[in-house]
Amino acid sequence: MVVLLLWTSCLRPEIYENIPVIKEASEAVEGNSVTLNSSVIGQTGGIVECGFMYGQSEVDMRNVKTYMIGRNFSTTIYDLDWDKEYVYYAYISNGRNVVKSSVHRFRTPIEPVSPPDQPEDPDDPEVPVDPEPEPGPDPVPGPDPEIPVVPEELYFELSMTELDFSGTCASRFISVKSNVEYEVIIPENAPWLTCAESTSTRCCLIVDYNYCEQDRSCEVLFRSLEHDCSHTVLVRQKRIPMYELHVPHVETRSYAYPLPESVKRPLSVMQIDDQGNESLGTWMAAIKFGDDLQMTFRKNRTDEIRTEKVRVQKLYVEEGLTETIIVKVIQHTASDIMEFECPAVERKCVTLWDLNGDGYLSYGEAADATTAPEYAFSGAEYTSFDNFQWFVGLKNISPYMFSSSGLTSIALPATITSISEGAFQDCADLRSVRLHGSGPVLASAAESAFQGTHEDFVIICPWQYVDWYLDHIPHWEGLMEGYGS
Repeated sequence: MVVLLLWTSCLRPEIYENIPVIKEASEAVEGNSVTLNSSVIGQTGGIVECGFMYGQSEVDMRNVKTYMIGRNFSTTIYDLDWDKEYVYYAYISNGRNVVKSSVHRFRTPIEPVSPPDQPEDPDDPEVPVDPEPEPGPDPVPGPDPEIPVVPEELYFELSMTELDFSGTCASRFISVKSNVEYEVIIPENAPWLTCAESTSTRCCLIVDYNYCEQDRSCEVLFRSLEHDCSHTVLVRQKRIPMYELHVPHVETRSYAYPLPESVKRPLSVMQIDDQGNESLGTWMAAIKFGDDLQMTFRKNRTDEIRTEKVRVQKLYVEEGLTETIIVKVIQHTASDIMEFECPAVERKCVTLWDLNGDGYLSYGEAADATTAPEYAFSGAEYTSFDNFQWFVGLKNISPYMFSSSGLTSIALPATITSISEGAFQDCADLRSVRLHGSGPVLASAAESAFQGTHEDFVIICPWQYVDWYLDHIPHWEGLMEGYGS
């Protein structure tokens, strides 16, 4: 009897049309046991089942499911018939298509026979012969002596001591070799882990999505019910990849956030709480928008930073795999102090827009800025200005505002409608300017705005607005680059 824990539901991995190529299988026979091995070529995402079919004929075969480690999977089959030929093949399945290896054969050896015990030769001079005992009184009848029972050899083994999961819902098998009853004990502080099946040959462990902001782990105890033996398996699960997005405290009707470059065409976008459940949110809304997340959010009138989480599921990424990511949206208060990477930029911003004279620039002061002087950030000492996108009160890039600076990239506020002459002229290291917003807000740009920038300089915007910009600002021909699909 094997103690089974309660089953909990788990989302199956997403299926897809193409699955990897399977390598030819191989076997290693040892006595009346065999270890079968196989592997795949290429990525393994989307595979929901793998294993081997075996039997003494192709019409009578048994399925032995196993688990995949990296690109390899294997299993050991015990107690086969002696001196028999078996056939087998390996397979992988994505829930819709199945790929099989060629059929292979192996044979178990003849069962070894121990030689019979040789009787002792009384005439052998080297063998001492006990003298016959002298006759004595007849023995008194008594109870028959108990014959000791030789216990069956105990074996209780696991195929691994450590098990690693990614952040998404998944199941894995641990091969068990046991002739004893055992139980699987999962700590109470690990509700994210369950045991779906435990038999004398394998155990299936399932993890839920890890929406935490850190990796997690626990030790699972495999303990014999009748014997003093146990094993411990360390289960580790990484968190779902999380990206932080800082947004200004002011209210806005749209804010397009580009997803990571490896991500293409999100199929599902949902706001969630800390446990991963769907959440309507109170101050932010997120909808699918091409390859961006388009968000609207209300002004933060509180004294506390507030956050929302957005789960982006079923993403097509490189090599055709699927992925899940979390975008943590953080909205600061108006009084929060901005942190600048470039000290020169921070000093200039404080000089221009520090309204309360405390020597710092807050998010509220940045949002209230409506004008910027010419040549404000002109000079090689200005090297980084990522915070510029939060100056949502600005509508124009002043003449020569960033000319001859050391900037390498910059994202413009979504409110900018025009770029004046020489705005980024002679910025030799400037490789990209990103245009935010859910639509083409920028209406005009001087021809000299980007003269003398890096030879690989590009203006980046959502792909669906590239043609609009080229129609309205034709001298950008050759500079525009759309991101997304």
